[in-house]
Amino acid sequence: MVSLSYSSVMPKEAPPACLILGEQANLLRISFSDVEGLISHRVSAKVFNEVVADLGDNEGVSMYPKAVSMATLSSKHSRHTTPTAAHHVMDTVSKHLPKNGDSAVVVVVCLRKHVFACGVAVARAFPTYTLKTRDVTTRDVTVCFITLTTRPLLQSKISRF
Repeated sequence: MVSLSYSSVMPKEAPPACLILGEQANLLRISFSDVEGLISHRVSAKVFNEVVADLGDNEGVSMYPKAVSMATLSSKHSRHTTPTAAHHVMDTVSKHLPKNGDSAVVVVVCLRKHVFACGVAVARAFPTYTLKTRDVTTRDVTVCFITLTTRPLLQSKISRF
């Protein structure tokens, strides 16, 4: 069983498992300092920057075995896929989130207007029903969002009518 929580603030303690995902263009816009508290005890800034620069479209890489992973979502969209690629988010989380530990953090790097769709897609990666009859342990998964703006904030005067 999985307990999901959503946050726009990174957790204070580093989790045993961490997945950072987003479109390649969005991942290029974040810096190591944005996720430093989660991964700095296992991954250096140099390794993080090299992985982000070398990561291709729709690809995943483990930066630290069974603990820290980074994955990109496909940037190709058609009339049958959404701009958030929510169906890819579910598959990516299922494949690349490390299975160890009783807690994990999924960091989603996306535009603000895609936060809800991405959050729901992450939830779909953890089904509520399983056919397994053994005792299921509870795993706490925190989904953190790093939102990006499409344009800089407007610094103009606001006129009153």
